[in-house]
Amino acid sequence: MKTIIRAHQLKLTDSLKHYTQQKLHKPVQKLVNSSATRLTIKLSYIDSPKDKSNKRCHITLSAPNLKPVNIYSRDENMYTAIDRAHHCIVRQVKRQQRRQMKRVRRAC
Repeated sequence: MKTIIRAHQLKLTDSLKHYTQQKLHKPVQKLVNSSATRLTIKLSYIDSPKDKSNKRCHITLSAPNLKPVNIYSRDENMYTAIDRAHHCIVRQVKRQQRRQMKRVRRAC
């Protein structure tokens, strides 16, 4: 599995990179263990005067036999945005895997 972590308009510190790998890379790798899987994580800062939730975590997952998954999560704190994205990506991948298994069972 190939993981790409990018930061836009903020500095990617070692602790933030480590936390992102712990919360996003490892759980997704357990669910989808393929060398053709690509996980792209974009951490960014949005300058929004109206809204205080200005940190965003955008995740794109492309894996064989699964539709591409895009997750957007926004919060005041980047770590909280990563946590929310973690829950969403795990839920979406499990849902797609269940649907794939149902299709395989129906075909038999």
